[in-house]
Amino acid sequence: RVKLGDYSCGRGKCHKGNVYVDDKPVCDDDWDNTDAEVVCRELGFTSGGYATQESYFGKVDLEKQSGFDQVRCSGRESSLLDCRHETFDDCGDSEGAGVVCYRDEEYGEEDYGSGNDYGESPKPSIAL
Repeated sequence: RVKLGDYSCGRGKCHKGNVYVDDKPVCDDDWDNTDAEVVCRELGFTSGGYATQESYFGKVDLEKQSGFDQVRCSGRESSLLDCRHETFDDCGDSEGAGVVCYRDEEYGEEDYGSGNDYGESPKPSIAL
């Protein structure tokens, strides 16, 4: 039910993108690294990852449909579906929540986007 979208992954397992639950985007209100860690583990990335906000991987459709909002994971959940959240959102299309998951060594390259190994979120160089 949880998947990543809006980023062309090419070959291999997709490790970054906006987060969707049942094909509906997750809003970035209260979205943080703890929430991203849960998503990454759920998708099979045991090394975790970090959060992105403001539809970092492209605009999402939150104005026409409700998605998860105000997500608050404790970090112990096995799925984003187990985290506290609101099912009605007040978000716009530029408020998509995303993740960059650290690829496990078996996937080779160590391309972690523009963040670093310490869980800091990427900082876009151009304001959208």
